[in-house]
Amino acid sequence: GYRMRRGDHRWVACALAAAACLGLLALAAAQHRPPSEVLGVSHDATPQELKKAYRKLSLQLHPDKHQQPERKEWAERQFIELGRAYEALLSAAIRKFSG
Repeated sequence: GYRMRRGDHRWVACALAAAACLGLLALAAAQHRPPSEVLGVSHDATPQELKKAYRKLSLQLHPDKHQQPERKEWAERQFIELGRAYEALLSAAIRKFSG
C-alpha cells in the first residue's frame, strides 16, 4: 500500500479544500437568483415597496406554516433566501433614497 511521506498531507489538504470550494461555488451558482427576482419587485423599488413585498412573502414562506417535512425544508431555504434578498435590496434602497 501507499504510505504518506512528509509533506504529502499538505497536498491532500489543498486538494480537499479546492474540491469543497468548487462544490460550494457550483451550489451557489445553481441556486443564485437576483434579489429583486426573489422579492418580486423592480430593481429600483422604494423601501416601502420592499417592506410590503417582504412581509407578504415571509407570511407565505415561513417554515412554521408548512407541516410536511420536505415542504418545511423547502420553505426554510426559501425563507433564508428571502431574508438575504430583502437585506441586500433594503440597504441599497436606503442608500439610494436617503442621499
